[in-house]
Amino acid sequence: MQIPKDLQPMVPSTAGALSSERSKTQFDIPSMHTFIVDSEMRRMTSKIEKVLDAEPETFNMRNIYFMSRQEKMDHAMKIGLRLIQLMHQGVLTAEEIPIADMILDLNGPFGLHRA
Repeated sequence: MQIPKDLQPMVPSTAGALSSERSKTQFDIPSMHTFIVDSEMRRMTSKIEKVLDAEPETFNMRNIYFMSRQEKMDHAMKIGLRLIQLMHQGVLTAEEIPIADMILDLNGPFGLHRA
């Protein structure tokens, strides 16, 4: 299969359209998030995001779409190992590990065992 060489960028872009639609809302987006997601989940998600952001060399997912299958599996193993280490260090709890997996949106080799 060959990718056509004459493809043009989508206009408007998805990001642009989404931004435009969000600017038209008649409600406060953070308030809507508070209404939809309970306070305990927001607290846990915020905590986990801070932990993940503190180690971008481990939890960076920017290049995931450009990795080979083997590279993705290696990266997932590295992430899985680090999450377990953080749990043993008391930084994360066992209940927070599946949420970290959900935030990272990476199907790794441990997901089945954490469900």
